[in-house]
Amino acid sequence: MLQLLGDHTARPCFFIGLSTGQRVDTLSSRSIFQLAGLELAKTITLLGSVGVGLVWGWLLGGLGDTAQRRFSNVLSVFVATLLLGTEVYLFASWTGAGLFLGALSLALLLHLGWRCSLRQRFNQST
Repeated sequence: MLQLLGDHTARPCFFIGLSTGQRVDTLSSRSIFQLAGLELAKTITLLGSVGVGLVWGWLLGGLGDTAQRRFSNVLSVFVATLLLGTEVYLFASWTGAGLFLGALSLALLLHLGWRCSLRQRFNQST
């Protein structure tokens, strides 16, 4: 019969073997897969936050030069961005929300810079 020693912290459990009496460190394969799955889920969630931020920022950059900027249009885009950011926060916590806002800002600036370079190159409005 195996006997559990030590406290129940996050480190592997310790057992004493039957025949040799030596202390053996073990970590069950099930717990390894649970830890890997949890880390994988966090990574996928954070990468998804970055992806959503990049797409939304690029789309916002495309709206930057519209001829008619009515208050209702600006308000609806702001509310949609706020709701999307809230959804990212709920799924991925503050880390995901920060990555979302960073990616959104990066994509927005890249899109606006690209459009500006197109305007300079072709000397016309795009």
